[in-house]
Amino acid sequence: MFTFILYVFCLFIIGCSSDAAAGILDDTNGDEQIYVCMDEFQYNTSTLQAFYIFHSVTLNGEAISSDDWVGAFNGDVCVGARQWDTSNCLNGVCDVPVLGSDGQSFTSGYLMAGNIPTFKIYDSSEGKIYATNLMNELGEIIDTPLWANTAFPIIHSLVAIPEIEINCSDQ
Repeated sequence: MFTFILYVFCLFIIGCSSDAAAGILDDTNGDEQIYVCMDEFQYNTSTLQAFYIFHSVTLNGEAISSDDWVGAFNGDVCVGARQWDTSNCLNGVCDVPVLGSDGQSFTSGYLMAGNIPTFKIYDSSEGKIYATNLMNELGEIIDTPLWANTAFPIIHSLVAIPEIEINCSDQ
């Protein structure tokens, strides 16, 4: 029963794919890709929410695929995530929910006003998670906007740092 509830929550509340929700193996290329990394991108919902909007998200100079994910973190705590399928976003511009601590035990460790979230990219084809930088229109690294409830910071680019990766099979 819990698996079914988690599956329904993932599909309809946070919008992840049915395969990811069920933890099913993807064997489309003959290579098994286990959604081990997806454990790091799970979070609980909160009544305190901000949405960081990104015009583009790239890895090695290329837009990430619709099977990849962007996660928001407060330290090691995932506080929001979005599968990066730009066809489901407004004119290809997507957001990432970034949630705050609302006093409930399941939001312990979530963001509070003035905290700074970090973002990670999960590359599903490689099974790796990458740290990121935020960039402006000139390609310069910028500071992450402070978290505030109901905020909608707009950021030009989120760029993976290929040198900083976690191989999911090593976790």
